[in-house]
Amino acid sequence: MGLSTAAATAPAPEQILLEIDPARAAKVEALREQYQSGSYEVDLEKVSEKLIEAHLESY
Repeated sequence: MGLSTAAATAPAPEQILLEIDPARAAKVEALREQYQSGSYEVDLEKVSEKLIEAHLESY
């Protein structure tokens, strides 16, 4: 069973994002490049602080 004509010609999500918010699309592309090159780093201390903060706010 093939794709419908509309599905086959629909723009890619990246293209939609670029049209809606070019600044965000550029940030997403930069993060993609960092991830693919292995240079993307996460500040684990900040992540843990945010997780704890979110958990405590839920009570």
